[in-house]
Amino acid sequence: MAKTLKIIHAADRIIEGTASSTARNHGDGERLDPAGVTLTNDFVPLYLSHDKSRQVGQVLELQPKGQRLRFKARVDDAEVFAEIERGEWPTCSVGSKTVRAERLSDNSYIAREWQITEISLAKKWTNANPDAEVDAVYSEERSSEVELAESPPAVDVTRRLADGAVKIEPPGWKAGDPIFVPGLDAPAPPPLPVYKKPPGSPVRIARRARKRGDPILVPGLAGPGEADAGRDKAISPDKAKAAEISRVADRIKEIDAAVKKLERRAYYKFKDGQLINAINAATDKLARERATLTEREVGLETGLIDMQKEAAAKVEARQQKAMPAAPARQFPVQVLPPEPAYPSGARKAGDSQRIEDAREAFDTYYEIKLMNDLAASGISPDATVSIELLAVMRSQALSAMYWEAKRFSELEDRVRELESNALGYSGIFDETKTYHPNEFCTYAGSLWAATMVTKGVKPGDGAVWRLAVKRGG
Repeated sequence: MAKTLKIIHAADRIIEGTASSTARNHGDGERLDPAGVTLTNDFVPLYLSHDKSRQVGQVLELQPKGQRLRFKARVDDAEVFAEIERGEWPTCSVGSKTVRAERLSDNSYIAREWQITEISLAKKWTNANPDAEVDAVYSEERSSEVELAESPPAVDVTRRLADGAVKIEPPGWKAGDPIFVPGLDAPAPPPLPVYKKPPGSPVRIARRARKRGDPILVPGLAGPGEADAGRDKAISPDKAKAAEISRVADRIKEIDAAVKKLERRAYYKFKDGQLINAINAATDKLARERATLTEREVGLETGLIDMQKEAAAKVEARQQKAMPAAPARQFPVQVLPPEPAYPSGARKAGDSQRIEDAREAFDTYYEIKLMNDLAASGISPDATVSIELLAVMRSQALSAMYWEAKRFSELEDRVRELESNALGYSGIFDETKTYHPNEFCTYAGSLWAATMVTKGVKPGDGAVWRLAVKRGG
């Protein structure tokens, strides 16, 4: 009877998903009926973003299922396959040629007969069909069988070895059985004895020699009851790491499924602005969690994260939390200096040192006053304050500063206006002098006021002067 040899080849990188459906597209493109698909040739390439220079694989199967066109493809590019596993190419898009289209009642078109030219992987939000997505990523082994030639009849091995030094045990040896050579092969070691733990003993007696990486249980650090209860749950660091990686991967899958549901809901509820905002907020929150989990997954797989150190840090944190808290600090009560006075006239006199000293005295006075008030209220310097409260206080301070700055600017403008309109007496009229509005002079025994800028015009001539006090009045 002929025998066959099964050959296991390198595993194929496989993805599955929905290439297209009858769902209405985001844009104005026509829909595609999965039942009407035909192939342009026997080969359907797998591209990235419809870029023919970036072929990454080949479509293996196409199968219409209800309102969807399912596909199975092989990814030949290992780097792109890793990106697909990380969710960087989550959606799909098809290249097609319409053969026969039908107009629907909503004025949209559906291709009843069409040819598929290629399938492309796409980034999130870039594909037109809301159902087109990759939903399975895995490796698939390939094997083949080769028929072998008829095996020659078995021979007596003892005739081919020297001087009968080889004894075949047990009798009835046939091709493929092990050969035991006395003096060369040591007998198998006896099995290790299996010990039973004495009743009530807190120490576990190992059934085999401990290997590196096995959990260590130290007698005396835990009571008998605690030690016995915890031993069954102790696992090796490698198993703990694998379990944590599995937990993180499962959570990432849950997040991806939740995001897809939210995106589907946003697609059909795009007119509800309030709902869209809520969906976007939830999606952003899930995206941040996914990024954190992905970073942790990479750290665990590459060894950047040491779970034993993490566990030790958690134990230390719990111990510190269990320790009695240090007494809260209190604000020291200080002697309040006299309230400083504003340096009136210093600015006009240009005395900058006096202004600086006064400002420092004001800062010191109100700082001591505030701390004394907090001490009297029993508030500790270590008390926490919410960021929201700090933001409100800061906004109020900025508002007050802006308000006062505008008010001071307005007052300064008013002062300049009053100073420009102040009454001024310039003595007896002089034809060579320039007079400004509201400037007074004496002429012919009367007091005159200029109504505009003038020079050389005598009071009483024209409209540039106004009589203020008549002579002898």
